[in-house]
Amino acid sequence: MEFDSEVFEREKEELRQLFEESNEEEPSPRLQLDLGAHLCCSIEKEDVKEGIELLQELLSIGYRRQEVLYQLALGHMKLGKHAVARKEAEMLLRMEPRNLQYLAVHSLIVERTATEGSTGSILLLASVASAAFFLFPHGKH
Repeated sequence: MEFDSEVFEREKEELRQLFEESNEEEPSPRLQLDLGAHLCCSIEKEDVKEGIELLQELLSIGYRRQEVLYQLALGHMKLGKHAVARKEAEMLLRMEPRNLQYLAVHSLIVERTATEGSTGSILLLASVASAAFFLFPHGKH
């Protein structure tokens, strides 16, 4: 299935409008969860950040804790905040250790963390090696 930005934007605006209308009367946690999760799927970092804020509000009041933690883990992973995402995924696994969806997201986060960590280590090693090459030339004196 291909990502359609027009459909995404239309759905985002519809959810935002419904959420804002519900806030005028009585805030709807369900709509807040839907909007927060939808925003976390965005390709725009600002949308993802807004989605995370909405989800964190829900987490603070204990609304659908597992679903909110799952969406938060995905949002944080998308922003590259793997340590936070991993902590959230581990909380989910403590609640339901055999949940395949939680196991999958945890594995993905661990894999991304390891990949980025090894890429960072390789870059650091390459930098040190090139600095050593220039600082300590191997030519005859």
